[in-house]
Amino acid sequence: PPAVEGLPATEREFVAVKSPNGHSETVAVLAYFLSKSGRTEFTPEDIKRAYARAGVRPPKVMPQALRDAKNLNDYLEAGTERGSFRLSAHGERTVVFDLPRKNQGG
Repeated sequence: PPAVEGLPATEREFVAVKSPNGHSETVAVLAYFLSKSGRTEFTPEDIKRAYARAGVRPPKVMPQALRDAKNLNDYLEAGTERGSFRLSAHGERTVVFDLPRKNQGG
């Protein structure tokens, strides 16, 4: 995908910049990257590929990780197609303003 202004060129760089903590945050970060690259809706398979491009070990059960990001953290919302998701407004704010978290040791 073409580089978006102000966004690192790859998922790997973006995840490194945002240093998400746990799968829900990682899913949100990758969802944000996809949405800024023109993919407003995505499937677990899309996120799995994004994990691979980011060089991050994916969760064992990707659909469950997406459901957790949606139901427990409100980072995602249901997309128009069954089984698809999109980044929620809360997820976008979290990625933009809260990550990387200041209180993380590092």
